[in-house]
Amino acid sequence: MPTLNPATVEVYDNWSGPVTKARNELTGQAWFGGDWWINQSFGSSGFGFQLSKTHWFNHRSRGIHFEFWIDSAEVAAGTFPIVLHFEPETPDRDGLGRRFAGAFADRQAEFADYRINHKAVCDKMVKEIKLTKAGLPKSVVAEFTRLATLGDLIDGIL
Repeated sequence: MPTLNPATVEVYDNWSGPVTKARNELTGQAWFGGDWWINQSFGSSGFGFQLSKTHWFNHRSRGIHFEFWIDSAEVAAGTFPIVLHFEPETPDRDGLGRRFAGAFADRQAEFADYRINHKAVCDKMVKEIKLTKAGLPKSVVAEFTRLATLGDLIDGIL
């Protein structure tokens, strides 16, 4: 039976407050609701959450989603990632990636602060954010709100 790494428990103990605050603030946004939902995750190395729509094949956290996580590596680095993932349970993931690249071309300049990789199978967009307890909720809400504007674009290519 797997056990949790003590470092993971320490990360959770130290960062669960800011992560919970981010989740609560995000779900309070005017745009949140309808078919948007959050899947909070806790794994063997860290925790975070995913923002997705109910029809994005993410019912097991392995479809399309925006995600951030914190583990001991992020704490040590002082940054955490915010990522757009097309995970393995996304139907026609390769074709979807090509359609996303084409549809996203007109909006790519809006996300110049993200590393865009249309050749990557899973990590399509990545941004590293400075990790602070005060800044995490603000950064997560701001970035997920920005990324949520891509919801209609993703819906249109499914």
